[in-house]
Amino acid sequence: MSGPSSHGSPATRPTTSPEPPSPTTAAGPPDPPPASRPHGGPEIAAVGCAGGTTEDTPPPSRTRTKHLAGSAPSQGPDDGDPMNDQNAPVALGRVGMWSIELSGIEPAAATEVAAELHSQGWGAIWLVGAGGPGMWNAAERMLDAGSEAAVAFGVMSIWGADADAAPAEHDRLTGKFGSRLMSGFGVSNPHSAAAVGKDFTTPINEMNKYLDMLDGAAPALPRSQRLLGALGPRMVDLAGRRTAGIHPFLVTAESNAGYRDILGADALIAPHLGVVLEEDPARARAIARRGVGMFIGFPAYQANLRRLGFTDADLIPGGSDRLIDATVAWGSVDRIADRIAEHHAAGADHVALHVMNGKPGLPLAEWRELAPLARP
Repeated sequence: MSGPSSHGSPATRPTTSPEPPSPTTAAGPPDPPPASRPHGGPEIAAVGCAGGTTEDTPPPSRTRTKHLAGSAPSQGPDDGDPMNDQNAPVALGRVGMWSIELSGIEPAAATEVAAELHSQGWGAIWLVGAGGPGMWNAAERMLDAGSEAAVAFGVMSIWGADADAAPAEHDRLTGKFGSRLMSGFGVSNPHSAAAVGKDFTTPINEMNKYLDMLDGAAPALPRSQRLLGALGPRMVDLAGRRTAGIHPFLVTAESNAGYRDILGADALIAPHLGVVLEEDPARARAIARRGVGMFIGFPAYQANLRRLGFTDADLIPGGSDRLIDATVAWGSVDRIADRIAEHHAAGADHVALHVMNGKPGLPLAEWRELAPLARP
């Protein structure tokens, strides 16, 4: 298999980031310098999606041990819930809320918003922002705000200070809150490595070295409580062998079937899904393009979108209507529910909803409107 595209054609129907995106490229230009990089995206599933012959070589299919989606565990590590074992799998539930903004707003306001998300019943709150600063403190606020949801990073660059602190900080938070934290990591690119004085060999090699560090730490960061932002088959395979699973970004529902073939029946697949609560097609697509359109021009995402069956006609600035319709759910709440169900039917365990409304700030009204979907 050369990627998810060989398991289904893409569908044809129908902000501000604390750290800009850093897609991995095996060859090609690094990220633009910070002053000129587009804002609005995380360090997300850019990892392992480099285009190159080695990335297109399919790994063998395999079976792993246990799905990690389910109801979220209760609040603390001492209440008798087996999920509060610090090494237990993280229960993300079936649907979560993914937010660039939450980790960057004033702490008291973030805590208040998180409490509302907990009360709405989402399985997970996804924090986005690559390398921080302060991602662990943000996660602590989210966990402390309620007991309903787990917290996940979607995802953190392995080159940042927060990633260096991952074993100790993850252990500190699971000691306080139980197995409610999923730490997600992305390999980023040579530019990000050079910025901290590190060499970058290949995405697979660098991620393997980072995972070796997590395994060798005292205490180690459990495999069941970490995932990778991965798109290409080799990085997806690595995630299946060494982590709980993957958090892919800018993908179609059909792509989950290809990922499932690589990962086996029981690894976690938790795709990002852009959401626009707008029924007018032109307005909905315009909002979607403002939210995720910039990523379509990045080489790593283009490589994966080609694997999914998109062509030059789709990979235009902002993306074609076909591409937007396949990677972003728009329309009524019922229509959004249908699109989530398509991801689940194709093999996803959990779907992380990135709600966009084309306005600055948190989409609180839209989150509230979507709340009935929190417990599918």
